Amino acid sequence: MTQPGNFLSAQNGNVGTMFAIVCLPLLLASGAAMDLVRINNARTTLQAAADSAALAGAVSEKTDKTTLDKVVKDYLLANNAADVLTSIDTMKQWTDQAKSTFNVKIEGKLQTSLMSLAGISFVDIGVQSQVKLGTQAIEIVLVLDNTGSMRGSKIANLKAAAKEFVDIIDRSKTATSFAKIGVVPFAEYVNVGPGNSTASWIETGRVPRLWAGCVGSRNNPDDATSGFSNTSKYPPLTFGNCGKEVLPLTADFSTVRGKISSMVAGGSTYIPTGLLWGWNLVDNAAPFTEGMTKAQMAAKQGRKAIILMTDGENTISPVYPQHNGTDVNLSNQKLTELCSRVKSDDIDVYTVSFMVPSQTIKDLLTNCASSPAKYFDADTGTELFAAFQRIGESLSTVRLTQ
Repeated sequence: MTQPGNFLSAQNGNVGTMFAIVCLPLLLASGAAMDLVRINNARTTLQAAADSAALAGAVSEKTDKTTLDKVVKDYLLANNAADVLTSIDTMKQWTDQAKSTFNVKIEGKLQTSLMSLAGISFVDIGVQSQVKLGTQAIEIVLVLDNTGSMRGSKIANLKAAAKEFVDIIDRSKTATSFAKIGVVPFAEYVNVGPGNSTASWIETGRVPRLWAGCVGSRNNPDDATSGFSNTSKYPPLTFGNCGKEVLPLTADFSTVRGKISSMVAGGSTYIPTGLLWGWNLVDNAAPFTEGMTKAQMAAKQGRKAIILMTDGENTISPVYPQHNGTDVNLSNQKLTELCSRVKSDDIDVYTVSFMVPSQTIKDLLTNCASSPAKYFDADTGTELFAAFQRIGESLSTVRLTQ
């Protein structure tokens, strides 16, 4: 009979031997699971490091191998690539001219722990990242709510988010890419600039002696179309809140940042006027002609985009040419009509609601966006910042493809 306390020394049925035989596979399985977690974590870290290095190399505008090697190596090391590997076997970059891609690869070995009991002391880990190069072009207009409800922290959060967006587009530029950004601050009206008092698209006969650049709406249905005609010009106004002057498309991103910094909140909300002038800025035809034609954009594998941001619903409506009516349903219908026409003009539309309580405007903005994924609902300044980051990354002129 087996004595109590002598389980491991028991010989009846070879219980001790059987226990050891059963425990070893369990121990190996447990160790393998732990090692697999370490391997997956290491691979995730390496992939993130390779992605960062590839993007950095692609936008560095460097061409000689030695300099590019250093750029890539610095980014890999700064993003902990060496820390998660026991040894590094390969760390390289190359450009595939035929495919117009910039590539980064890192390979190495990770020492295992309990898997070594099964004779597996090291595992090979390798990741690769690829960035598409080429002659991409992007033209973007930021249509930003500058109404009175944006005063205080809201306008500060918007400025920070919009500048981050500009920084992302700026960093993504390459020697062969083309990027321009315009800005439309809007309230109940839009300020097209007093310097355009004699422009062919302004009703020059109605321009007052002291005109600050404020314009109202052309008669329906022209107020939902871009451009102008000799019988449909923009009426100058001497009243109403127009905010800061629009900034036409420009490749000078310092000027864009300056325009964003200068924004001041005030006035009521009429969203269609902001979207209309965003369309006018990104379109190649007058009133503003800084944009590329559709043929030029296609040749450069590019696209045009408008980012429409608001913190509230329409509060006024057009009583042509003024916006001092109270028919909010008319304003919402006008916004829907404009959204449809802008999208049909091959322009990507991104929409952002910021601390908006109204489900009506959220639904309008969702439908206005080119797809549901291009609508962002932000309830905090942090979420607004993240929304502009995500939009910026999606519009970058270089992007990860692998």
